[in-house]
Amino acid sequence: MKPFRRNRGVASEGTTSSQLAEKSASRFDPGFAPLRIARPKKLDARPVEAAPRNDHQQSSYTRPAFAKRPPQTPERPAPRAFEPLGERRPTRSFEPRAERPAPRAFEPRAERPAPRAFEPRAERPAPRAFEPRAERPAPRAFEPRPQPTPVREVAPIAPARPLSLPEGPVETFEDLQLIEPLLRAIREEGHEHPTPIQVQAIPHALMGRDVFGCAQTGTGKTAAFVLPIVQKLVGSPRSGRPVLRTLVLSPTRELAVQIARSFERYARFTGIRHTVVYGGVPMGPQAFALRRGVDVLIATPGRLCDLMNQGLINLSQVEVLVLDEADRMLDQGFQPVVSDLAKLMPADRQTLFFSATRPSAIEPFARELLRDPVRLQVAPVASTPDRVEQSVYFVDQEEKRKLLQHLLLNPAITRAMVFTRTKHAADKVARMLTDSEIRADAIHGDKTQGARQRALSSFKNGRVRVLVATDVAARGIDVDGVSHVINYDLPAEAEGYVHRIGRTARAGMDGAAYSFCAADERSSLFRIERLIRQRVTIVDEHPFKPEGSPTNASVAERESAMSAPRRNFRPGGDRFRNSGPHPS
Repeated sequence: MKPFRRNRGVASEGTTSSQLAEKSASRFDPGFAPLRIARPKKLDARPVEAAPRNDHQQSSYTRPAFAKRPPQTPERPAPRAFEPLGERRPTRSFEPRAERPAPRAFEPRAERPAPRAFEPRAERPAPRAFEPRAERPAPRAFEPRPQPTPVREVAPIAPARPLSLPEGPVETFEDLQLIEPLLRAIREEGHEHPTPIQVQAIPHALMGRDVFGCAQTGTGKTAAFVLPIVQKLVGSPRSGRPVLRTLVLSPTRELAVQIARSFERYARFTGIRHTVVYGGVPMGPQAFALRRGVDVLIATPGRLCDLMNQGLINLSQVEVLVLDEADRMLDQGFQPVVSDLAKLMPADRQTLFFSATRPSAIEPFARELLRDPVRLQVAPVASTPDRVEQSVYFVDQEEKRKLLQHLLLNPAITRAMVFTRTKHAADKVARMLTDSEIRADAIHGDKTQGARQRALSSFKNGRVRVLVATDVAARGIDVDGVSHVINYDLPAEAEGYVHRIGRTARAGMDGAAYSFCAADERSSLFRIERLIRQRVTIVDEHPFKPEGSPTNASVAERESAMSAPRRNFRPGGDRFRNSGPHPS
């Protein structure tokens, strides 16, 4: 007899078809959980486990876990015993309404007042008698409208005497044959005697000659070309709207502002119009002034080209061209721009060159623009003012900050200018001095024009004691009373040293110039001494002097050794020294 084998595809005894389907699904999906729906029990339900068919054959079948019956629902608790409701509260006793008050007694209305008696209207006044209008005055005889007056009419002012070179010594401005409006302005400025550059340049400029002048900084070069230009414009006026007749080019904004102030002071009694244009500020006000018309224009090359591209400037009637600080303009790379501008001007114009130095590179530039110029040299080229006391401090680069603070403790330094080589160093030194409770401010090319003017005004007014600047500000800063100039870094170009120390000892005053020289700057110091043709005094005693640095005694000993007569030395050693001619 074969053993019993349950057929998987047919529901066995005691197993329903739904249970068989759930069992099959669980074989392929172990996570299968069928949805159980409670069904009512049947009274005749068979037991879950079926008895074996044969008595001798025991069944090994056990119900799987998923086939277990769900737990029985707990029986509901027996209802609570009946509890009668509590007794109701007794109702309030009846309270009758309060009686209404008796109505008020009837009061008749007050009688109306009797109407006023009729009053007839007042009679209107009789109309005024007719008065005929006064006759109109007879029309005036026709008078032609007067001709409109020109915008500006300046009568020519003849000079006091025919223009010629002065004979004899010149002691006053009257000896320079200047007109009375200029002499009046000069007297109000407090000037009595002209400077050497003014004595030499003004007569030639009045005669229409091209001038190439070289003089020290602070010797009155600006007035040397402003005064003859104003006299020339007044002596040959033009009726109607002013046209551009004089162009002054400046390498920096500060110098342009200084030149404009000189024109304002000396031309105040002449009616000459002038304006100044430079970058870093809005162009609108400058364009408005140009549209009104000007006689003199002071400009920097960059902003001048911008306004010319807009058609606001016409150079076809320029009579005088001035290049102030021509060497600096050449260093900044403006030579091609100036050459192109000169081609737009008349060929018979007058050209004036002024500078504090005369490098060799400026000669070809001058020959290109000048026509048979008069070369004036008041002092040796690149010479320093005699009233400036120059000294040098040998110090390490990292000790310059402490040395500067140490020097500014001296109350004799009332107003000082500190020059650095870079813009970053200028800001750094200004912050360092401010942290040390020393009133200081910085000025350089990265600052806006408004910030530069505010810093310069604060320095002039005395609100700032120290002004830290770069070489771009070394030209054009005309501040009276600068007691000291401190070269925190030696300039890269030796000519820059002359312009730096020229900020002090102006207008006949005394001044001092201190220079900090690190080990890597000694070659710059040598070039400066060779340019100015003198040796700068060394400060031997100061708390930050490095060991082994030069002293005045060592430099003097070296100079004496170099100036001693050399013996007849010939190559080959001591054999040929002082032994006659070299053997052939």
